[in-house]
Amino acid sequence: MLDDENSEVHVFATAPTASGCSYSGAPGTIYEKTASLDNPVFPSGRGTPVIRDAASANVNNVTSTKQSVNSRSGLVVLASNNSTKRYWHADLPLRAGSVVTPAASFTASPSSGTAPLTVKLTDTSTNNPTSWSWNFGNGTTSTTQNPTATYASAGTYTVTMTASNSAGTSPTVQKTITVDAAPTSGGGNILRAGTSTSVATTVATGLTISTPAGTASGDLLVSCLALNGGAVASTGSPAGWTRIAASTGAANPKVYGYYKVAGAAEPADYRWTYSSLVVSSGGIARYTGAAGLDTPAATASGASSTSATVGGVTTATDNAMLVGCIGLNSGSASITITGPTRMSQAWDIAGKRQELDDAVQPTAGTTGSRTWQFSSGREWAGWLAALRSR
Repeated sequence: MLDDENSEVHVFATAPTASGCSYSGAPGTIYEKTASLDNPVFPSGRGTPVIRDAASANVNNVTSTKQSVNSRSGLVVLASNNSTKRYWHADLPLRAGSVVTPAASFTASPSSGTAPLTVKLTDTSTNNPTSWSWNFGNGTTSTTQNPTATYASAGTYTVTMTASNSAGTSPTVQKTITVDAAPTSGGGNILRAGTSTSVATTVATGLTISTPAGTASGDLLVSCLALNGGAVASTGSPAGWTRIAASTGAANPKVYGYYKVAGAAEPADYRWTYSSLVVSSGGIARYTGAAGLDTPAATASGASSTSATVGGVTTATDNAMLVGCIGLNSGSASITITGPTRMSQAWDIAGKRQELDDAVQPTAGTTGSRTWQFSSGREWAGWLAALRSR
């Protein structure tokens, strides 16, 4: 048994009963030995007796839980006597491990973007904190482990955090969040007005995504889908949707983009179908003030890495909206994605990891490449496109 609180391993067994054996034990007895996980060498001897049937030498088959134990759970051991048809048990206390003051740390994703900006804060502290104190720098606070902060106005904000446990409170750590002013309505500017997302965490032949709330005639809808293999079928996109990009250079993920100009009566949802059964995720972003694609998209994919770079595009018109989507070979939310500098996160989906980010490109010309960062190395694929303003 593993004691993860004290970094120890416990072993339970019977001892030899033959005469003349230096470590022979009493018949019908279960013994315990303990060693450090840092140096798993058990002491000599038969160990400490924890169960004994004084009337029978046939106690054996000792067992316990399959999970790790600690001082809160204790350790229960069971043994059986097949001759007497009885079970025996021992409830063994475990000493509490030494508690160390937490070393506080966290990540912020994204750390910059256009107002209103939603930032996901993820605790990465060590030494087992049990409580957290956050100050978002915008007049709001939180005590949850992994909160979300929203910044409605442009400015530079300092997020601070401390982590605590019974040993004490960590020193304060901080990160800076930079928020740019949102473009004003009208005048050819494009605004992201809403999103909707969907995940199929078990294999399926397609994915249904709801139409974003408030969708009106003339809105431009942009979707991104990430698949753990297979492909979107050749006739698998919903009616009226045009493919932006297909980044399929990696075995997993396959990342696709589509767009559609909304009509006067859009359906409640849209369904993409696949060439095979796959896990997938997808989202639709609703943009106002956009007329369609400004320039062909760039695509890229790569082997396992902690970063992904997609080459830039060259916009033909001012005030284009740059949109980028990245997918990972992972379904775990514990692997964080940090979006490119000066781009705002539209969504960050677990189950099948993907993120969509956007930013206004005020002046026509080369955008330069965009880079996403990951907390752990994974295969990746993605695309970058620009939307043309009306």
